[in-house]
Amino acid sequence: MAVPQNKITKSRRNMRRAHDALVAGNPAECPNCGELKTAAPRVCVLRSLRRA
Repeated sequence: MAVPQNKITKSRRNMRRAHDALVAGNPAECPNCGELKTAAPRVCVLRSLRRA
């Protein structure tokens, strides 16, 4: 079983995790209805058009 040689301080542990935060997506506006769209494909409610 793996055992750490030395203690990792809270400061060093938190510095390592500083880049692990999730980043919010960049929504774009739908050209048909003006609704914000995400990366996942959705169906446009206003005109029932599939948008990516």
